[in-house]
Amino acid sequence: NDGLGTNAQGSSQAQVIELIGAKNAIVVEKVSSKGGGNQINMEMLYNFNPDIIIFSPDSIYSTVKDDPAWQIVNAIANDLYYEIPGSPYNWMSNPPSMNMVLGIWWLGNLVYPQYYSYDMAEVAKEYYKLFFNYDLTSEEANAILSNSTGKK
Repeated sequence: NDGLGTNAQGSSQAQVIELIGAKNAIVVEKVSSKGGGNQINMEMLYNFNPDIIIFSPDSIYSTVKDDPAWQIVNAIANDLYYEIPGSPYNWMSNPPSMNMVLGIWWLGNLVYPQYYSYDMAEVAKEYYKLFFNYDLTSEEANAILSNSTGKK
């Protein structure tokens, strides 16, 4: 709820970050792969000072830009913070399952578009059809990705 529950480097929930070749800025001594991962505080966040922040669905994503405590973090100051698509499940970690495959495509496309170059809405539509036998519309795909793509 406070945005400080993190999926640290080496946790099962952070696998997608490592699989796309990115470096997880959150490095802690005792990694937790349970529930909300590792809880950190603002001072730790300032020390990690990530270039990009990925918020869980239904977290504080929509309020951090207006919070002075968060505004000094590089990712927030530079508008490089996003919300993980969460339909029908979190695309990165919860539950750890086939959704993580979609998370690899999504996060790769977000962080390294020069290597993961494709229309994420179209990928989502194909994925939903194949794995969920659901014809996701373009409108639905765009809604799912609305907080999850590069800001204009």
